[in-house]
Amino acid sequence: MTKLEWCVPAIVMLLLTTISLADEPTGELAQRLAGVKFDHYAEAPGYSEGPTWRNGDVFFCSGALLRVTGPKQIHKYLEIGPAGTVLLGNGHLLICDNKHKALLDLSPEGKLGVVAERFEMESLASLNDLTVDARGNVY
Repeated sequence: MTKLEWCVPAIVMLLLTTISLADEPTGELAQRLAGVKFDHYAEAPGYSEGPTWRNGDVFFCSGALLRVTGPKQIHKYLEIGPAGTVLLGNGHLLICDNKHKALLDLSPEGKLGVVAERFEMESLASLNDLTVDARGNVY
């Protein structure tokens, strides 16, 4: 895969963000949004990134893979070095893990597996965020 192919998802995301930020709500939509109230769901320790909802729980990265359960309690779920998660249609959670320098797969049953630990004979270092396209390609 060329460097340009790796950059395309980031460029598309930047464009989508720019478009959505430029379109300010007006009229009826602005009035409805003015009444929106935010609910504080749970207190996350330090930084957090890569959130993914699965069956009422939120998994996110913050020094380890943390899990917020339905009762809004935070638990350390896996002692890894995650930097991004994405939920697949089959309920599996893909995780960028920098502790083991691998792309991991967490099944709905809690079984952890390795999807990849090398790309073109190089170790997967400095993983951060991921997405999956309609064909199942991971970026």
